[in-house]
Amino acid sequence: MSNTLKFGNGQWATGNGTALAYNDENANFKPLPFDFTRASSGTVVNQSGLIETVGSGIPRIDFQGNTKGALLLEPSRTNSFLHSNQFDTTWQPNYLVLTSGQIGVGGSQNAWLLTGFTGTAEKRLRQSVTPTGNVACSVYAKKGTNDFVWLRGVTGAFNRRTFFNLSNGTIGSDDSVSSSMIDMGNGWYRCEAVFNQDAGFEFYIGLSDSNGSAVTSSTGNIYIQYSQLEAGSYATSYIPTSGSAVTRVADSCSQTTPNGVIGQTEGTIFVDFEIQTTGQDMVIMNISNSSTPANSIYFYLTGLNQLAAYVDNGGQQVLITSGVLSQGKYKAAFGYKANDFAFYLNGNLVGVDNSGNVPTCSVFQLENYTNVPTYQEKTEIAEAKLYNTRLSNSELATLTQV
Repeated sequence: MSNTLKFGNGQWATGNGTALAYNDENANFKPLPFDFTRASSGTVVNQSGLIETVGSGIPRIDFQGNTKGALLLEPSRTNSFLHSNQFDTTWQPNYLVLTSGQIGVGGSQNAWLLTGFTGTAEKRLRQSVTPTGNVACSVYAKKGTNDFVWLRGVTGAFNRRTFFNLSNGTIGSDDSVSSSMIDMGNGWYRCEAVFNQDAGFEFYIGLSDSNGSAVTSSTGNIYIQYSQLEAGSYATSYIPTSGSAVTRVADSCSQTTPNGVIGQTEGTIFVDFEIQTTGQDMVIMNISNSSTPANSIYFYLTGLNQLAAYVDNGGQQVLITSGVLSQGKYKAAFGYKANDFAFYLNGNLVGVDNSGNVPTCSVFQLENYTNVPTYQEKTEIAEAKLYNTRLSNSELATLTQV
């Protein structure tokens, strides 16, 4: 199994506007640069666990939950909180004492201690913002003497609140569309809740000593850091703000390959990736004759949370679809040849198709939010490979074994 292109698997070489893949066919190690674009800075979890800002046009290699790292690719998002980590500014406190300069995520020094003072009331911070529809509200939090943090969206008669147990990493009382907790280590969690909002919502971050109880007489405390509010059905990487809303532009990673890298009449595509969000269409990787989905071979996650291997050559040639998948890590391989197609996922055969033609392809893409703007999910690519031969079914099974 001699691959003509390999990308990732712990070998990362990135620079301004580029990310390197490699070809070591015939023991001749050759760099194959991807064109990478993102016309803004972005953040990523580095190898030390710190949330690090990466400059405009620099690919982001994320090490959250992955010691080898993975390429983080996300659509454009805007953090509407005016001060994402300055809670003594545009945030309005209620029955709280705020103390800055606390040890935060990854050993950072800019977290905040929220301490309630005497009085039976909501102990919380408030900020009024304007997004409507599905909005994702998130904050990093750690227990102090109190175990719970809650997120709340309210306007008029609508009041939605979700409680997060910082002692054991579980979600308690939950009024959100969806919610999650990401373990950041050392007791820190990223707490995320998606609310379906009317215009003029106010958002709150509060502390409590028990699940479901927002009004409390407690004088306990919790730690918080890095708040975010973004329009969308899931939370993306942290976007710092300091007085105004800030937009992170979409990532794009593609390459027009040298001759021989993409098999023109037969070949194999492979990707090791993580599903981080579900419920919407997402192209994970594709080879094509242009920057559009037409005349291409690609993997995509459907809105029904199924992974599909698809071939288009002036119209649909092949469509093989997996069962419903949950969030998690997967290895997928698709072998293609005229009238001979096979799709394997995590070592198992998903399906075959013995009818269909193969398009001529010269462009390789790892997600592309610019050219396919309706696919607005995020993904992490740990490894990608191309072969210019159609691997045997046993080779496909071995390649995708987990």
